[in-house]
Amino acid sequence: MESSALRNARDRRPIRPFQLVINSGDKVSVPHPEFISFAPDAKSVIVWDKANAPVWLDLDSISAIDFREAPRKVPRKKA
Repeated sequence: MESSALRNARDRRPIRPFQLVINSGDKVSVPHPEFISFAPDAKSVIVWDKANAPVWLDLDSISAIDFREAPRKVPRKKA
């Protein structure tokens, strides 16, 4: 995966959560741009999980970016 594609996903406005699909088929969630960091070597990224633990990923191990559907707002019934 090119780092520019990940930067575009991170910098997208309005902000949209996404998942990184790795070669094994597993997915790593990126709920907000603040949860992903680029290593200085530009060959890997760090994604912070819900427990604030880092998940290191080589760019070569990422096969796709999967944007989740935006949550739909359910209209409230007026009383």
